[in-house]
Formats: sequence, structure tokens, C-alpha cells
Amino acid sequence: MKGGIYVIRVTGVGNYYGESSNILNRWSRHRKLLYSNRHVNDKLRVAFKEHGISKFHFAILEQSPLLEKSKAARLQREQFYIASDPLCLNVKGNNNVIPVTVDSLPDRPIYRNKELLLKRVGRSSLVHVYLKRTMQRIGVEVCRTKFRLGTFITDSKCNLKRKV
Repeated sequence: MKGGIYVIRVTGVGNYYGESSNILNRWSRHRKLLYSNRHVNDKLRVAFKEHGISKFHFAILEQSPLLEKSKAARLQREQFYIASDPLCLNVKGNNNVIPVTVDSLPDRPIYRNKELLLKRVGRSSLVHVYLKRTMQRIGVEVCRTKFRLGTFITDSKCNLKRKV
């Protein structure tokens, strides 16, 4: 079997989930796009630029005759993994990918009305989002502007207000 569901685990950053009728060819394509800095996924591209291929680990999650033949079945399983992982690096199915700014986070329910800690991933433009109270990492976002990260309070629209 060649088709199924795969994951690209980026150590210390998060996971990217995908589906393909030929996983090995798809991995090869991901690597080619990452090395040429042309990958459409900002989170993967930035993580690759910061950490290199040594932090990228490829694994097959599911293969079956049904997944081999049915793109609809593969897409359904891929979406299951994306929805169940809060540290997911995928942007597929999310047409409103908004970078972190000095004023706001992307509008996601998990970020609303919370006290959050934002930390940069190394020197990259990736930002880990933590619940301040428990220090549980709940997200990975792209930050395209430079500003001092730290503790913030969000409102119902994910607007950021620095906690003093």
C-alpha cells in the first residue's frame, strides 16, 4: 500500500498532518519545497529555516485498502488528526490564517478570554502560545512583526492586552 495518512513531527514545535495516495512521493515533495523555501505552509517553512531537517521526522499514521482508494476517506481522517491536535501546524481548511501581531492573535476559540504566555520558538518567527495558569502549550502561530512577547490577556475577539 502506498496511500494513507502521515505526520511530519517537528521536534519542539508541533505536528503537520497530511494525506496522499503515494506518501513517499508526497514526503519527497515536502522536502523539495522546504529546501527551496517555497513551501506554502508558513509554519513548516519557518520551522525548517530555524531548525533544519534534523528536527523533522516523517511517520505513517494509517494505511488501509479504503484509504488507498478513497480521497474522501483520507481527507476525513486527515481532518480528524488536525482537529484533535492543538499544536497542529496545518493551515489547510483554515482560510483565515492570520499572524500574531502586537494587537491580536488569530481568532481561535481556545485563545479567547484567557491569560496567555507567548514565547518565541528559538530565533524564528514562530510563537508558542501557553495557558499562563497551567503552562500548557495550546498553540503554535506565525509572528511576522517584532514586538516584546510575554504575558497577555485576550478578549472575546482574541485582541491582546499586555498584563501589567
